[in-house]
Amino acid sequence: MSVTHCVKVIINNPSRQVDRCFDYIGNGASEGDHVLVPFGKGNKLTDGVVIGEGEAEYTDKLKTVERVKGKLLDKRRIELLNWLREKYVCTYYDSLRILLPPGAMSSKNGAYEGFGNRKINFAYFAADEETFDSELSVLELKAPAQARVMDILSQVKKMPVVYLTEMSQTTVSTVKALEKKGFLKIEPEAVERNPFKEMPVEIKKDLNPTDEQRAVIDYTVSVMKENRYEGILLRGVTGSGKTEVYLQAVREAVNMGRKAIILVPEISLTPQMSKRFLSRFGDRVAIFHSGLSMGERFDAWDKINKNEIDVVVGARSAVFTPLENIGIIVVDEEHEASYKSDMSPRYDAREAAEFICRSNNAVLMLASATPSVKSAYKALKGEYTLKQMKNRYNNVNLPLVDVVDMRLELSKGNRSFFSFRLQDEIEKNLKNKEQTILFLNRRGFATFVSCRACGFAAKCPDCNIALTYHKYDNNLVCHYCGYTIKNYTTCPSCNSKFIKQFGVGTEKVEEEIKNIFPQATTIRMDVDTTRGKMSHQKILEKFENEKIDILVGTQMITKGLDFPNVSLVGVLAADMMLYSDDYQAGEKTFQLITQVCGRAGRGAKQGRAIVQTYSPQHRIITCSKNQDYGEFYKNEIAVRKKIMYPPFSDIINIIVSGENVRNVREMICKISDETKTKLGEENIYFSFAGPNPAPISKISGRYRWRLLLKCESCEKVRSVLRQTVINAKKLDDDLTVTLDINPNSVL
Repeated sequence: MSVTHCVKVIINNPSRQVDRCFDYIGNGASEGDHVLVPFGKGNKLTDGVVIGEGEAEYTDKLKTVERVKGKLLDKRRIELLNWLREKYVCTYYDSLRILLPPGAMSSKNGAYEGFGNRKINFAYFAADEETFDSELSVLELKAPAQARVMDILSQVKKMPVVYLTEMSQTTVSTVKALEKKGFLKIEPEAVERNPFKEMPVEIKKDLNPTDEQRAVIDYTVSVMKENRYEGILLRGVTGSGKTEVYLQAVREAVNMGRKAIILVPEISLTPQMSKRFLSRFGDRVAIFHSGLSMGERFDAWDKINKNEIDVVVGARSAVFTPLENIGIIVVDEEHEASYKSDMSPRYDAREAAEFICRSNNAVLMLASATPSVKSAYKALKGEYTLKQMKNRYNNVNLPLVDVVDMRLELSKGNRSFFSFRLQDEIEKNLKNKEQTILFLNRRGFATFVSCRACGFAAKCPDCNIALTYHKYDNNLVCHYCGYTIKNYTTCPSCNSKFIKQFGVGTEKVEEEIKNIFPQATTIRMDVDTTRGKMSHQKILEKFENEKIDILVGTQMITKGLDFPNVSLVGVLAADMMLYSDDYQAGEKTFQLITQVCGRAGRGAKQGRAIVQTYSPQHRIITCSKNQDYGEFYKNEIAVRKKIMYPPFSDIINIIVSGENVRNVREMICKISDETKTKLGEENIYFSFAGPNPAPISKISGRYRWRLLLKCESCEKVRSVLRQTVINAKKLDDDLTVTLDINPNSVL
């Protein structure tokens, strides 16, 4: 057999059975090309991507690439593709999906060019100027609708047909009649889908940095000038001006001819961050996040790919946009759990940013007032360079934090969600026309609905979870699968009328505010109120522009927001997460309280924060009150080391789910037995918890069993996991096996 040059193609198919490279005779295809290839027994033409070239034995079974559609990936992005697949033990398909432009490999069109820029019809003025006046007078007599169209078009010369018909109060047929007469031309034109295009932005100059800011900026620029990778952990107290550091560091990168990516943890933060970068860099900024339509994301991706963009601002997926010659990637609020994806590939955007920065000899800047324990540990080990800003910008004072013991409130007869102290402070703010933020990390009106007569609790029939009551539509909702029913008026178990709501959510807090402070204007920001497009931006703009008195919200309001008129923050249930079965419970609680308190007093007014808790002496509450990150870290890292939890180990969560609980249990046990055997043969340290039913043992009608693996480093166990976990997925199509490395939650 002879040997021939071939290309290595991965197929646009999610099946585990085809998770490998297939050899094809190139027919002009090269690395990174989007190709159409015959695949399977029927030789169905299928989309694929070339990720390598090599040699193969030539046989009559070796197929040929049918057509090259265009270039999709460069060498660096192919390296990123392979890294994602290995790092997160996923398929080529899953890794490829997040690197390509939105819709590029969809089953509907299967082609990058099939989802190109949106085109709309424009009408162009084409009449002879000298004879137009006489022609118009004739039209006014015989065809008034046509005259209205031409009168408008003669003034603007060019207009989308849809607007032209609307303004002239006529139809498209009228416009086409004018085209036949030669008075106008209709031509399609590509239109950029950019929801931020009309955002009012005033071009601004850089501010004069403080000494602390200048030190960080100068150091960052010096690293970029040396054209080398370095990770910088920037710990700056809330209000210290970290965003100005990003802006000026990015400015220097752009001046060097390099590019930048700014990652933010929440879509709610993109409007504020975007506006700041647009004010400095104009239309060389692209916004990219999942809250945009597929078309809007495609257009942003396309502009980045065409080298028309210097700065990308967005949520975690923005790290995978095709920006070239990157000089710096900034991860704002780097401690946030939302940087970890909960869908395959279950990547961590911080780790992806580090890989990309290394391959580009770029700076990785991780920034937060409350860095993650993992990042702080790496900084203290010397893997990152630690830079600190300990003072607020312009020497503004940190908020004065007061901890209220809610046990004493109960003893005084106060059954309200608001302590007497918090009520007094809210009243003071209302009188002074200053704004207040109230934080509760639970949405809905009530946590659960239960019968006091028989103990019945309303649960989702498809999930092992209590339904949450939402008063605005009088519904009970499952926050896992979306199952919804009308609220009960009598108990379905014993017909008792003693069925009521228990617990508290943001919706109920908002109602209570209206009862206690009827004169106050309120607005709520949680998952329920931010479902619509651009809803985050609209709520925040309304809060700021209309001077709404009180903003009630979940954790999406705890970070990054900067409103000078907010002088008071209330934390309504500071210890809600403190006693959960999550080893990160203390870390998350400290971060939430510290961050939300930091929203107060960003302007000239002294900020105040009231933290309500039933555990006022708890070390986490004390550290939060004192904004003492050092003490928090010292205690937390000691506990982690003692129990050998991250950053001293890696935790891998393996879940099998399916409709038949027996099959689910058999599969998880098979995975457990095979993994234990192979790890033992490799002489790798590990420990297992399970297999057991998952804490939430049923979601959407599918039973769930869990296996927790703790090991010194997942680097040593990945090949074993690919053999056992990934191979198990091929055995039963009815079962789903998911694997998550260092997950945010093991529920």
